[in-house]
Amino acid sequence: MGGLLKRHGAATFSGIAGYLPSETRMYVPKVLATVFHREGIDPEKLPPPSAP
Repeated sequence: MGGLLKRHGAATFSGIAGYLPSETRMYVPKVLATVFHREGIDPEKLPPPSAP
């Protein structure tokens, strides 16, 4: 997804959601809601993933 962010000059999921398959558009918000509900962490405050 990082390449897609760079390609479209976006910094957030919302900026690229329109370019993703519908399964992904629906999956990511559900995962973020689960993180918030279970861990109480605001998804906006999650750090970016580290490079492998």
